[in-house]
Amino acid sequence: MVLRHVLLPVLLFFGLTASVSAFEVTGLYKAEAVVTGREEPERSRGFREGIEEVLGKLTAVSPFPAGPALQDALADPAPFVAAFEYEDRKKGIPIHDEQGTRDRSYILRMTLDRSRIDGLIAQMGLRKWQADRPRLAILLAIRDGRGGYLLTRDGESGFGQREVLISAAARRGVPIVMPSEVERVAGKLEPGVFALPAAEISRVARDLDGDGALAGELTLDPDGQGWSVRWMLHGLSAGGEWQMKGVSFDVALAAGIDRAARALAGAQTQKQP
Repeated sequence: MVLRHVLLPVLLFFGLTASVSAFEVTGLYKAEAVVTGREEPERSRGFREGIEEVLGKLTAVSPFPAGPALQDALADPAPFVAAFEYEDRKKGIPIHDEQGTRDRSYILRMTLDRSRIDGLIAQMGLRKWQADRPRLAILLAIRDGRGGYLLTRDGESGFGQREVLISAAARRGVPIVMPSEVERVAGKLEPGVFALPAAEISRVARDLDGDGALAGELTLDPDGQGWSVRWMLHGLSAGGEWQMKGVSFDVALAAGIDRAARALAGAQTQKQP
């Protein structure tokens, strides 16, 4: 299975700088939250979401261990925010008579204070996941009521699943790549990528310019009410296989990224002195 002579995939993660075997992920102290209005208590709620998002990107831990340090930070989150700005989600749409600015939704973008966040991580007894991180090739076979297909970055099928994966990877600071439709056809990866030998999956990941692979099968349950997923992490110092049943595809895919991030971060921090 040779993909080297077809188009290489585009990285589906912003703020990455190339290195020898991985990517330096930037923006780890930045976060976003959707809020209603630009006043309290919505601003503090957004700040709390931002703190939790940045902690997740920096440590890959979720849920966080309960403790007074985190409780104090979430009770008074403003000192942890170095800068913030709002973007009106309905900009360009006139405000109706019955709708004031207090009812309008905004994207609250924030940059957190590095020293305060690092201090909070230390107080929580956690270790930071270094910014130089391996890229994961996402090889996901989806089976729904219409049949089976491999998810690609530019295919007509799987738009919702693709968006969930991109969003989940950004929130965890995990650089990912996906095959294109051209590579899918050239590689003959359908219908069951999960059934390929581990060595073959790792080779496909390398051909996609990934350091390892997160391979999975997402299947719509017979009653159409939920999804089942199997995941396996290949070709890295971290590995493992896990599954979920009867959940939404949003939960199934985000949980796959979360589990992979924890495994990768754990493997890297164990190597640190």
